[in-house]
Amino acid sequence: MKTTIIYWLAGLLDGEGCFDVREKGAPRLSVGMTDQDVIERVATQFGTKMTTTLPIRRTRGPAYKRMYHARVSGQNAIGWMMTLYALLGFRRQAKVRTIIKAWKASTYRARSRWHNGKAHCHAGREHVARGLCSACYQHRRKVVLSAD
Repeated sequence: MKTTIIYWLAGLLDGEGCFDVREKGAPRLSVGMTDQDVIERVATQFGTKMTTTLPIRRTRGPAYKRMYHARVSGQNAIGWMMTLYALLGFRRQAKVRTIIKAWKASTYRARSRWHNGKAHCHAGREHVARGLCSACYQHRRKVVLSAD
C-alpha cells in the first residue's frame, strides 16, 4: 500500500471517522458520508464492502441525501488503528489508546485464540466452530437441539 493512501486515509478518518468499541468489546473503525466515491475507496482499502442507508424524508424541504458507510471491526480495526496512530490528532490517539486497552481486557479478544486453527477441546484436532472440534461441536449441537 502506498504511503500517500495511508496519509489520505488518516486525514479522512481523523476528521470524519468513528473509533469505538461495540457492546461485546469488539473494536470498530467506521466512516460514513454522502460521497459514494470516497467511501468506495475507503472500503477498498479496508478490504470490506460499502453499505448504504436510504435518505430520510422530511415534512418540509428536500429529503436528506443517501449515506454510504465503510466499517471494519475486530482485529482488522485494531490493525488499522495501530497503522494510522502516529498520523492522527491527539484526541483520536487518546481514543485509540482507550480502545486498545479495552480490547486487551475484553472477552472478545480472548475468543480470537481459536483462530490458530486448533480446537481447545482436543489439542490435536482442527477447530470447526466455537473453538470445538467437529465431533464435540456436533455433540453439543445435538444436546442443545434436543433440549429445545
